[in-house]
Amino acid sequence: MKGIKKLVAVMLVLATLTACMTVLASAEGAVQPRWTLTGSLDTQLSFSNDVAIATIGYECYESSTLSVRVTSTLQKKFMLFWWTDLTTWTDTSSDYIDVFRHTYETSSGTHRLLVTFEVTDLSTGYTETIEDEVEVKN
Repeated sequence: MKGIKKLVAVMLVLATLTACMTVLASAEGAVQPRWTLTGSLDTQLSFSNDVAIATIGYECYESSTLSVRVTSTLQKKFMLFWWTDLTTWTDTSSDYIDVFRHTYETSSGTHRLLVTFEVTDLSTGYTETIEDEVEVKN
């Protein structure tokens, strides 16, 4: 009986420590997704007066030959729960590092930028797809 109590106590301590470490790592931003081909993806949406500025930047790990395709959709919130598409941009590249920038004239309100990032290693055929979004009220 004494051994069981010790075992239960040790398990509770380990569970508590694991939970605390997970919360601390998340709070500090240390937990980030890892991809096979992509080192980083940065999606930004800003406004200058009534002009939306969409900026999508990426950095891939060096590979033999890359093919990158980025599809970005700018949306505006309609009423409480609905979004309407304002415009869509499609960009392609074969560079390891690139930045795409687009502008769109719109009225004030809540907007979001939906991004689908696809990178293919042409030597292996492996394709990685990452989806990201950012929401801004102007």
